[in-house]
Amino acid sequence: RTKRLKYQKLLQNYKDKNNISKLESELSIFNSKSRDLKKFKEFIFCKNKINKELLEKYKNDIFRKLKWFGYIERQKTESLLVNNIKEKFGEDTALVFGDWSDKLKVSPCRLKYISTPNVSLKRKLNEHFTIYNLDEFRTSCLSYRNEEYVKNLYLPDKNGTIRKLHSVLTLQVESSRIECNNGIKQSIKYNHLGCINRDENAVNNMIKIVESQIKNNCRPERFTRGYKIT
Repeated sequence: RTKRLKYQKLLQNYKDKNNISKLESELSIFNSKSRDLKKFKEFIFCKNKINKELLEKYKNDIFRKLKWFGYIERQKTESLLVNNIKEKFGEDTALVFGDWSDKLKVSPCRLKYISTPNVSLKRKLNEHFTIYNLDEFRTSCLSYRNEEYVKNLYLPDKNGTIRKLHSVLTLQVESSRIECNNGIKQSIKYNHLGCINRDENAVNNMIKIVESQIKNNCRPERFTRGYKIT
């Protein structure tokens, strides 16, 4: 809805056609954080040289136009989200947010995926609704069914190497089946291994924590910090 990818693609195509991307990539061979004075001087010299060439290129109106269009689309999308929440749940609504943060951003080998709105979205929704932050401690590593530790699912990749699927967890699931014994139908319950998405499991645990907070004014014991699970 924000058309962010569309505008990013248009901007990248313009940079590629006008030699901007090539000029900017020249800086990548230098280390801007080097403590070696000679290497740092080389970086500054190259940066100043490239900036003089890019200054005229960045004066083109397309950069300001796409930035303005992106801002308008974000405002429209956020307003639509607020209206949808009010229409479905009412204006007197409280929203509970997990306190998750993207720790992979500081990792040198982070995964490449599109950024997601977090703090800015909370601030926008806080203008219309009551917002609560929820500590997500142990919500993804404990099963929402029996609050026992769950493990990741391991599957072979296309090369036959067994790899861990971080987003998929395994847990015990209770099912039932009908068996016929001497003409009498009986329902027999049994446990088997099932799979669940990590985020779905975490959200179910968060719902459990919120309900406990409302009814008992406290978190479930196994989701509290300081409680050790043997």
